[in-house]
Amino acid sequence: MGKLEEKTIEEILVESSIKNSIKGLRTRKINNIKDITNDIINEYKLPKGYTIPILRDVIFKYLFVTEPDIFTKILIKAFDIKEEAKDAMIMAGYESLSGKYDGKNNRCDILVKINSKNYINIEMNSNSDNSVLERNLLQIFRICGQVVKKGESYKELKHYRIILLNLNKSKKSNKDEIIIDEDDNGINKYVFYNLKTAMVASNLVTIYQVDVEKCKHLLYNNNEINETPLLARLGAISDEYKISRIMDMLGDAITMEEKNKLSKILEDVNNNDTIVQNWIFEENARLKYEGDMETSFNDGVEVGKEAGIELGKEAGIELGKEVGIELGKEAGIESSKVEMIKNMLNQNIDYSVISNVSCKTIEEIKEIEESMKEES
Repeated sequence: MGKLEEKTIEEILVESSIKNSIKGLRTRKINNIKDITNDIINEYKLPKGYTIPILRDVIFKYLFVTEPDIFTKILIKAFDIKEEAKDAMIMAGYESLSGKYDGKNNRCDILVKINSKNYINIEMNSNSDNSVLERNLLQIFRICGQVVKKGESYKELKHYRIILLNLNKSKKSNKDEIIIDEDDNGINKYVFYNLKTAMVASNLVTIYQVDVEKCKHLLYNNNEINETPLLARLGAISDEYKISRIMDMLGDAITMEEKNKLSKILEDVNNNDTIVQNWIFEENARLKYEGDMETSFNDGVEVGKEAGIELGKEAGIELGKEVGIELGKEAGIESSKVEMIKNMLNQNIDYSVISNVSCKTIEEIKEIEESMKEES
């Protein structure tokens, strides 16, 4: 199979319409799944040939339960798992308990058991931020403690493999701004290794950070679909609505017979009122959460613009480290950052301290200082 064909104008318009329609879910007053009437369900059913992205919680759960062999096969190939699948099952929404301590409980998006020793935790991060990895690390270690059998020798731990797959799709990402160097496939892999020897210290936990937008860009600009790593293809598939394109992206990962089965199931998904109802409920909750977070953040940015510099003068540089850097990273409030630097320069604060607080290079700070001289 060759290069993935570019989307037609018709496909782009249909997908844009779908995404805009989904965004509208945020405004729906849905507090209970029973609030989703048949009229709402019919309104959000997708056109023929399209499906809810297969890595949404409720869809993946349904597909995995319906065709576990196909999805187990895909995951085993994607992660190069050597052991055979046995009693594979999905544990969607699996809650990692905090135990007897008053800790914070986490819920997985999807936890897949391949066999008694191999588990894959799949997380869909639609609004990925700097805390994604840290947040999911808490979860993955709790999972480690719960899947190991009671009474089992610690020597058996070397046979366990627990994978965390973060599918990151930030709302801020822009396909036109993505720059991919020759070796960048949108995937970052993390393992525990010895700093001195650079040898892997443990294979118990492996973490994959997958940039969905980069994976899509890579797939549409690669000569051969099957030359693209399967994990990168899964990243692109996680945000794909058209069924035929999902099958193309899978390439040789599954047989034509398996593709036909999967296509039929995906068509059925869109006609299943219960699944669509559950998906609407999940999307509504997610979009409302993201909306609340965005509103809170924007409010905080405005407060930061008005009060941050003054507080920085009164309370010192520590506040700038805690508030200013985060605001700068997340919102790119360039004008506020420049004003903060100017105030710090007026207080004769050392360049290196200003650099640490503002995340600007010393050269950039000196340029701002020169501009201040010109202004005066």
